[in-house]
Amino acid sequence: MKRTPQLRLMLCTVILTTAAATAVARADSYDTIAQAVVTTLHEPSYHFSMTMPGTQSAEGDVVTPDRMHMTMPLGESTIIGKTVYMKMNGVWKKFDVNGLMPSPTDEMKKMAAGRADTTVDDLGMRTVDGSLMHAYKITNAKKKTTSTVFIDHAGRIAREDIATTVFRMSKFGEAVSIAAPM
Repeated sequence: MKRTPQLRLMLCTVILTTAAATAVARADSYDTIAQAVVTTLHEPSYHFSMTMPGTQSAEGDVVTPDRMHMTMPLGESTIIGKTVYMKMNGVWKKFDVNGLMPSPTDEMKKMAAGRADTTVDDLGMRTVDGSLMHAYKITNAKKKTTSTVFIDHAGRIAREDIATTVFRMSKFGEAVSIAAPM
């Protein structure tokens, strides 16, 4: 088959347009995930659950910017500011720590630092946990990790599947009281 200059030009245009569209979609998808992180962390409160293979699970509530209460089969913990309370063998213990609760600024810095190693692919709309959400596949080449993030109608991260672990977030903005247990 004889190729004409017009056919070559058309073929090159299609290839370049497809490559550019893919690059733009990936850039837009990365920005969408970054914005979803910020939107989620700016919620006044939310509930979370985490399920892992076997009997391991955790459930809790977060009140931004610096309070969290979590229960799991192994025990219970509460974070208030720079203090962590852990219930071990039925007894509460108090620890002073820094940086356990992510701030939107901290999370954005982490995302910006890892952007060169990360690709985000738009998987389109999916029905998950009974709700229609926008799905994205996030691959970090350096860490060799892949996860699927689901963003709800309000632009918040509602679920993330990492290998066999499922992390769900819900009850955004609902009133939650988290107090020191001791």
